[in-house]
Amino acid sequence: MGAAREGPVRAQPPDGDAGVGGELRRFAAFTDTPRGGNPAGVWIGPELPTAGAMQRIAAEVGFSETVFLTRRGSRSWVARYHSPEAEVPFCGHATIAAGVVLGVEHGPGIHVLATRVGDVPVAVDFDGSGRPVATLTSVEPARRAATPRVVGRALEALGWAPSDLDPSIPPAFAYAGSWHLVLAVTAHDI
Repeated sequence: MGAAREGPVRAQPPDGDAGVGGELRRFAAFTDTPRGGNPAGVWIGPELPTAGAMQRIAAEVGFSETVFLTRRGSRSWVARYHSPEAEVPFCGHATIAAGVVLGVEHGPGIHVLATRVGDVPVAVDFDGSGRPVATLTSVEPARRAATPRVVGRALEALGWAPSDLDPSIPPAFAYAGSWHLVLAVTAHDI
């Protein structure tokens, strides 16, 4: 999947981290135009900012996630992900955006991101038009059934009825770096 530049580059250290300079980029993953896709911040620096500084930067960016990268090896990077509210263990679209940045700046091939959930390889190449394309290999996926209590609370929050759910696909939690509740519905317009 590709990513399009979404906004300006900022190359200044966050307050309180004067020794940690880096560059922040705003990208949209899964698109080749800035108006589509899923936006993510990508910060790259010689070392990671403090947890508090990463949190402040992510809140300032305002996207659902910002990934922070620092080099671990020649094609290997330490990655931390923050939403505007908290650190999260993994984010797929921010990983795709990071892969595009790494491919453009460090060349095509495999870049490995050392995340809180394990090493995630990101393959980067360029399509026939010269646009970068990144593909990640997730950590081992998992699935577990959702309890009736959790499903009931989710349905209430969404304003859905139990009859809105597709009975052939039971509610479950799915994992490929972060746990997500998956509810299959009977119609696309619910």
